[in-house]
Amino acid sequence: MESRYLAALSGRNEGAPPLWIMRQAGRYLPEYRELRKKHRFETMMETPELAYQVTKMPLERFDLDAAILFSDILPVCRTVGGKVAFVEGKGPVVDFNFEKFAVECGVESLQFVEKAIRLLKPDLSVPLIGFAGGPFTVASYLIEGGGVGDLKKVKRAIAERREELHRLLSLLTDQTIDYLLMQVEAGVDAIQLFDTWAGMLDPCAFQEFVLPYNQKIFAALSGKVPTIFFGRGLGSHLHLLKEIGATGIGVDQTVDLSYARAFLGNEVVLQGNLDPGFLYGSKDSVVEQVKKVLEKMKGDPAYIFNFGYGILPDVRPEVVEWIVETVKQKVTV
Repeated sequence: MESRYLAALSGRNEGAPPLWIMRQAGRYLPEYRELRKKHRFETMMETPELAYQVTKMPLERFDLDAAILFSDILPVCRTVGGKVAFVEGKGPVVDFNFEKFAVECGVESLQFVEKAIRLLKPDLSVPLIGFAGGPFTVASYLIEGGGVGDLKKVKRAIAERREELHRLLSLLTDQTIDYLLMQVEAGVDAIQLFDTWAGMLDPCAFQEFVLPYNQKIFAALSGKVPTIFFGRGLGSHLHLLKEIGATGIGVDQTVDLSYARAFLGNEVVLQGNLDPGFLYGSKDSVVEQVKKVLEKMKGDPAYIFNFGYGILPDVRPEVVEWIVETVKQKVTV
């Protein structure tokens, strides 16, 4: 499939950058909220027909350059015995025994994801992005029991239970590789790995508990589909991201895109990084913020426009339309 998104991932896009937004299929859309009234989150994620429907919702509204599968970063938890429930107003609640764990099932237990991909592919006119959570981030949810907070339990494990933590990360890495290869086999055009909370580690801990496991994942995907690594708060870790092995790096709003390009070089695809917190103002103010991002990356053939993190649930859908119009140069840049 030829597309502006895939062209940017190969460093040869011309003209306006491609555009998609993290969490684009989700709570900010009224049609999603209506569907959510009828189904639990887990049901929507694990029913291929519903995941198909939600994945397509933003594409029916906006001129986006890629779709991202409607799912979550935590399905791999179940392969090592973690039980995840999504509680309204609270987020994921995870039951996991860090005292005793092992691989309890393979990724065949996640075949609902493969089925959703196979349903979607014939009906999409844009590339489909598959994804998973990075091993450290998934381990953080398992150990903390849900919301990560300040990673108190994880950092205690780093201090006192390093071998067990490494064993968990190793198991999760192998399961994640199998899970992502399943997605590739089903037909996704690119993979994004969300190691969202890796930026809460200092560079030394990042180098020990994040870098080698992500390197193993990206090595397993090399030559199959292009890949993007994303984590929050990684501005001070850019020197390590050079070594991670992904096709591209997604940067959050705390990293200056011009600096990231100069530091990482022209061989790396960059993705980001409009601050989603700026989306509550007037059309003029939103367009101004978009233009600031575009100006930094003007003419860059290996740049993908996105947010610095996922779109927030109370953002008005028309704001996304303003952003799309500006990026697509339907508003003068």
